Amino acid sequence: MQRHSKRLLAWTLAAVGLAAVLAGGLVAVPGLIRRAYAGTSLPVFNHIISGREVHPVDFYLDAWRRLFDSLLLTAVVVSGLLYSHRRKALDRLGGWLGTSPAWSPARVFEVSLCVGALAGIGESIQAVVRYLGKHQPSRFFRWEGVWMAPWSGALGFGLLAVAGLAVTFLLGRRRQGPLSAAGVAFTLSFIAVVGVAADSLSLYTYAVVLLAAGVGATVARSVRARPRAWERALRASRPLLAGGVAVATVIGALNLPEPLERRRVAGLAPPENGLPDVVLIILDTVRASSFGPNGYGRPTTPNLLRRAPEGIVFSDAIAPAPWTLPSHASMFTGRLPHQLSTGVDSQLDDTYPTLAEVFVEHGYRTAGFAANYYNTSEASGLARGFLRYDDFPVTWRWFLASSWLGRQLAERLPMGGGSGRLDRKTATLNTNDFLHWLEGLDRDRPFFAFLNYMDAHAPYRSPFRFHARFPSDEPVIQPEGAVGRSEEELDGTRAAYDAAIAYLDEEVERVLEALERSGRGDALVIVTADHGEFFGEHGQVEHGGALYEPVLHVPLLLFHRGLPHGVTIDGPASTRDLAATITEVVLGAPDPRLGGRSLAERWRAPAAAARRPVFSERQVDSLSWVVSTLQIRSLFSGSLHYVWSEDGTEELFDLATDPRETRDRSKAPDEVPTLRRLARLADSISSAGSPGAKTAVDPPPGPRRPTGGSDDPPSAP
Repeated sequence: MQRHSKRLLAWTLAAVGLAAVLAGGLVAVPGLIRRAYAGTSLPVFNHIISGREVHPVDFYLDAWRRLFDSLLLTAVVVSGLLYSHRRKALDRLGGWLGTSPAWSPARVFEVSLCVGALAGIGESIQAVVRYLGKHQPSRFFRWEGVWMAPWSGALGFGLLAVAGLAVTFLLGRRRQGPLSAAGVAFTLSFIAVVGVAADSLSLYTYAVVLLAAGVGATVARSVRARPRAWERALRASRPLLAGGVAVATVIGALNLPEPLERRRVAGLAPPENGLPDVVLIILDTVRASSFGPNGYGRPTTPNLLRRAPEGIVFSDAIAPAPWTLPSHASMFTGRLPHQLSTGVDSQLDDTYPTLAEVFVEHGYRTAGFAANYYNTSEASGLARGFLRYDDFPVTWRWFLASSWLGRQLAERLPMGGGSGRLDRKTATLNTNDFLHWLEGLDRDRPFFAFLNYMDAHAPYRSPFRFHARFPSDEPVIQPEGAVGRSEEELDGTRAAYDAAIAYLDEEVERVLEALERSGRGDALVIVTADHGEFFGEHGQVEHGGALYEPVLHVPLLLFHRGLPHGVTIDGPASTRDLAATITEVVLGAPDPRLGGRSLAERWRAPAAAARRPVFSERQVDSLSWVVSTLQIRSLFSGSLHYVWSEDGTEELFDLATDPRETRDRSKAPDEVPTLRRLARLADSISSAGSPGAKTAVDPPPGPRRPTGGSDDPPSAP
């Protein structure tokens, strides 16, 4: 009876404890976050939950829920394992905490720092090898991380040691005496192997855990069997470890953007006289139908709408691909996506020269400022030709994320003050980087600057002050929950997207005003996007999985004193032609090494040039997270939009009478000749883009045109 009462009491206490944890995690902490967000909590909490101008309160609540879910799941799993093997666990825990050989708390902390630094060096080495070897390099690779990783690893393991020592003390030990060297060695080895192997080995999570457990057990047995040998090894490894950290730090410091740019600028050829500055601004995921100069009725771009009469507006600009990397690469090289090496696990190679490389040959100072850390980082291949390339910022958050253990913490911390997500840099920070660079320039040579902004990409974050411009009664639904929703249900999401575009408009205005203040207001400025976005149209959300108008129709504005002002050019125009266009405007003629055809003919002979069709495509291996895995082609010819899929599906829309593409005309008998003509035209463009090579997929039915040496598409018949 007494035993039953004790068991009942234990279960009652466990239930009360679980209820307390759930109440704290689901009610108390969210309440504290709301009060801190409003500035009514304790000063320390008010300071932590900062950034009200950057994020709504739901952002911080979501971050806490993710962290709480991870902690709760871990606690449940660990508790279940301990309970099911409670006697063995207690015996093992006691052995690890008190058996010989033993380490003092100071030794545990010292060893933890050494193992953390060693794990960081291991992560740096494998990242550099993969990057230089071009073997599926991580898109998150950055040279700054080479020196950050050892220090971040040491910090992470040091904090882990402090936490572990605190737990052993709180478990009831009256004094913090020596701990089991074998137990400590197993724990540290396990975490180190997971950190090094998680990103470098193509293994499932369970396989990585088993590998780490095996290594940890082997090290623990060795430490227990040969303690003196391990003591000697630890003493001998200290200078070697310090040297490794020093080498990694030097490598990282030498590859920082500023010193790297200084060395590269010193080798530039003298510039040609009279060449203008060039600024290419790409607004990631901004579609034309949400852009003021393209006729959108909501105030997303008041600044660019005001400036539009000062330049050229292409009302029907078309992106060459439905996602970031191939679209950027196409704009930089003038090549069709299937000609390029870009994919989810592959970067842009050096087969074709880039716009930045051409400008460097003419004495330009080139710089890129990329906010999309994954698809426009230096490791994506887009940095080729840029003397300076600013992608990942050197911040405390990225310092933590440089090692695996630190990244687990950094990914779960809510950030304030606009410090940026781990997949992007905020527009404000990106503009600040450009302005800081601009202030340090002299006037002895022109520059080419590329700016990529990512705030209009899901999850559509922007400073909270922009949200009031776009009120909506519908909640913001992120893409993972938006599939199958109607356009009406996604109105709140569209409002958040519009607010993000308004934020970008303000940042672009900061760039243009800075150019004017610095006396460089005569620069050639191009504002465009890499692709658009779906909000329920055609049953799609986000981008990458289809080639319909919302994801291909993008803004395109050109500003320069030598170009016509107040001109709107209708008819399809491919942003793939930007490289040829920019070199013609700046250098007097398109560079023959760049693909595409200059859009200058569109304002010189608009009637003839408007007949040129525009080709876009989606490669089979482009995106692994979309439902469709088919090759898709798109062709805009006049007002017609033709879409062909690898499974033989064809669609035809007339945008003049059906701008939302709600009526597919491909099944109409009288459209068969049009379908065949457009199919042959799409095939000939793809073939012309791959002279002497097999096309990426089997072409649509119809006769093939003999391939030539040019990748310029023919005019529509």
